Amino acid sequence: MSFISVFQKKYNCGYIFFHSLFPDALKLLQDTLIVLDRAIETGDSNEWRGTMEAVKSIAEDMCFLRIKRKKFNMTEPNRKDYYSLVVCVNDIANLR
Repeated sequence: MSFISVFQKKYNCGYIFFHSLFPDALKLLQDTLIVLDRAIETGDSNEWRGTMEAVKSIAEDMCFLRIKRKKFNMTEPNRKDYYSLVVCVNDIANLR
């Protein structure tokens, strides 16, 4: 039995699993924006890289395809990618 079939058997209830995790995932994404802004202000590329990897991981786990597919500069803190991510997070928060 594959992982997908076991998962679907356990959570075969209208995506309750994702609905229960959505508020926590959204809160994590919103919190990462604060950390990314601080990384830009201080020029800390290590903090930027680690936080961007966390954002990509959350997006992949929660199937936020808009964030997952976007190409971000993972090494250098910059406002362009920051504002692009802010727009994506706002779209997710408003269920667009």
